Amino acid sequence: MPGFPQKWGQEIHIPDNYLNPETCLMFGAVMVPVLAVSVRRVRKKCRKRV
Repeated sequence: MPGFPQKWGQEIHIPDNYLNPETCLMFGAVMVPVLAVSVRRVRKKCRKRV
């Protein structure tokens, strides 16, 4: 089946220049708040352990 690895351990990746800049910017903008919340949660948990 095209697009799927033939053997275990083969990597699947998006080819270069497959995503247009607008798509990359949109997903980047969506990830900024997700990463911000994640960083805050990790910092909060680390402070509790110390």
